[in-house]
Amino acid sequence: MVKRKTISAILKAGVILMTASLMSLIGCTQINDDTSSKITCLLEEKYGEEFLVSQIGNRLDTDSVTAYCRAAGNATLPFTVIMTRGGDLDDDYVQRYFGRQVESVIQEKFRERSIDTASVVTIFAPSGYPVKPDITLEAFIRQYAPGMFIADLIIPDTQAPFDENIPFSQALNDAYSALSVEIQCKIKTVSPDNFEDCKNRAAEEPDFNATIIRRDYGVVKEHTCKVNSDGIEFFENFYDNQ
Repeated sequence: MVKRKTISAILKAGVILMTASLMSLIGCTQINDDTSSKITCLLEEKYGEEFLVSQIGNRLDTDSVTAYCRAAGNATLPFTVIMTRGGDLDDDYVQRYFGRQVESVIQEKFRERSIDTASVVTIFAPSGYPVKPDITLEAFIRQYAPGMFIADLIIPDTQAPFDENIPFSQALNDAYSALSVEIQCKIKTVSPDNFEDCKNRAAEEPDFNATIIRRDYGVVKEHTCKVNSDGIEFFENFYDNQ
């Protein structure tokens, strides 16, 4: 009899625990839905466009929530939003918008030289950005005069040293000629078997960076260089993991 009561108590406790877990999950889902709705409404009010929330970040014991978002219909324009409890919004949509445009120019110039690349660009812009991304890249460069473009450039590994790879150097010069802004490149090569996945993540993840590249894709070589009106300069901080 005692044994039956013990089993019954254990079963009842299990049911209560599962019910509590389910209710907690439902509550979290509702909170996330409400948060996503608020963020998209604020973004649409700010920019006059439609947006989607891809992921809600950790918000426990904080006064803000981080969300990863993208423009509706454009999976390759991810960006980060931070919203405070009071509903104040801080995001890097405009920065990522123009960063993606610079990446497109760089990748196009490398494709013209038969080199497949992925890139993540940070713009050094002391004069800031327009309130909305409603001007062309050419107009942004002309009006806001960014100081430089800093590019993590990822390519499939080859045996040719960067500074002896003529198509590579030509592509860099072509990119500079198209943009007329100094480009500082942090070049990384990965195994050809890993390149496509690395390229896809670079296009889809807002926080994809050098640390992730090294951790997940086993960088084979690294080098840095810059290209400007004086040409290309390769630096000595060379890394070879072959």
